[in-house]
Amino acid sequence: EIDAVILAGGSASLPGFKKYFSEEFGKEVIMADPFSGLDYPQILTEKLKKNGPSFAVAIGLALQSFE
Repeated sequence: EIDAVILAGGSASLPGFKKYFSEEFGKEVIMADPFSGLDYPQILTEKLKKNGPSFAVAIGLALQSFE
């Protein structure tokens, strides 16, 4: 059973997208936060929360080189 839906990518920030999926599936919908496990200057927190889902693939690919 699915407990939650995680939205990622540039389209995840479309107005009403999160609400639509929440109503359609009746599940919790979470915006991806690819920067959650990374260190960055705190001054960037607001911008990274807003634009984070757009960077999900780029962060994932960059982190592969550290495995």
